[in-house]
Amino acid sequence: MGLFDWLFGRGAASGGEAAYDVADRLDRAADRFRNAGDRKGENAARRAAAEARRCRRAADALAVERAFFTRWRDPGKPVAGRVGSSGPEFVQYGNSMRAGGTREWRYNNPGRVPCTDRSSSYGAIGCDGELAIFPDYSAGVLGLSHYLRDEYHEKKLRDALGDHLDGTGIDPNALIARSGLNPDAKVADLTDADVSAFGDACREGGGWQEGNQSDRGSESSPTSADEGIDSHSADASHSDGVSGHTDNS
Repeated sequence: MGLFDWLFGRGAASGGEAAYDVADRLDRAADRFRNAGDRKGENAARRAAAEARRCRRAADALAVERAFFTRWRDPGKPVAGRVGSSGPEFVQYGNSMRAGGTREWRYNNPGRVPCTDRSSSYGAIGCDGELAIFPDYSAGVLGLSHYLRDEYHEKKLRDALGDHLDGTGIDPNALIARSGLNPDAKVADLTDADVSAFGDACREGGGWQEGNQSDRGSESSPTSADEGIDSHSADASHSDGVSGHTDNS
């Protein structure tokens, strides 16, 4: 069994339902794909829901649902872990998997937004116990904007980032210089464009290091992406949204 088969497996839907019940369930899945930032998954789920509604028998609608989830994994919470005992660390949500690289890249979190009770309000879709996980890079930058303004509203940028990045080994002054921002500017006065510039500086000179990304069923490369994941060991340890990582990789 390949890793995609293992990660994307889904049991058969329960019986005793009408076709419209199955269609409604697929529509709810489409909402979760949308919230995870997976537009292709959302559109595919909407088409499957429409097909299920046209079915005369519940058994036919259930067959549509099974066919859909064979190809598309319900995003739900992201799955983070390690492939085997010594393979690369990964995060997987929707139909995308990122393996290797640093957590900043795997989690679309260039500014190292931490896990807090407000992470979801910043746009995070999960946490590993330390850092928040975002559905895409833009969401990660927007989350950074919300986080900095909430936590360091009245502080100068250099002081705020000095506190935020303390202990990470990342030089906040170098990032500020790379972003072109004024180190004495108040966080409260930063514009979205300023935060975006800082996010880009983190991606270029912070802890951001890319690994390998594969998309299940990619239309542009439907075979190579799946094979890239399937080549990994299938006994990956994982957890739904929480991997318990505490390192800075």
